[in-house]
Amino acid sequence: MRGLRGVRGPQSIRWRLTLVYSGLFVVAGAVLLALTYALMSERGEQVSVTRPDVPPAGAGAPAVQGYVR
Repeated sequence: MRGLRGVRGPQSIRWRLTLVYSGLFVVAGAVLLALTYALMSERGEQVSVTRPDVPPAGAGAPAVQGYVR
């Protein structure tokens, strides 16, 4: 009896490299996600986006007002 039936033999090098690189990709993604989470949680403040002060319509830029009359 050489081996058990239904149990496959050793996989090819392509299969092993595929598994290794896939595992490294998943681990690198998890590390990047954890690092981003850790950096953002250290800020302690909420990030908010506000609009800058917008001049009223028709006011124009100061440099343009001198040329248009």
